[in-house]
Amino acid sequence: ASGVWFTISYGTFFYQMAGIKNPFQTTIIQNCMGLFGALCGMFLMHKVFGRRPMLLIGAGGCCICMLAIGLLSIAGKSKDAGTALVGFALMFNFFYNGFTGTITWPIAGELVSSRLRVFSVGLG
Repeated sequence: ASGVWFTISYGTFFYQMAGIKNPFQTTIIQNCMGLFGALCGMFLMHKVFGRRPMLLIGAGGCCICMLAIGLLSIAGKSKDAGTALVGFALMFNFFYNGFTGTITWPIAGELVSSRLRVFSVGLG
């Protein structure tokens, strides 16, 4: 539902359709941005923000980036639109892995009772 699996699974094809010259390299950069975001998110969760601000910042950043990707995809096939689309896709991956994705596992383990924890985390 978040859209991250689309960018992870079909990123190379999506970048190729956007007119990017090296779509596979862009996918590798996207994965590196996700790793960097996850490392930053672990630090930010424990030292700077709480859990609620992390979820709000992550959801807001992902929403803005996904809206920009959607608007750029209907803008046409120009080189500038494709470059901007890649930039927003990279920022989306950073926001998801850095803020939303980092906090979902601790929250899934804390929201439910201890009797249902194994089932809920397994289902999640």
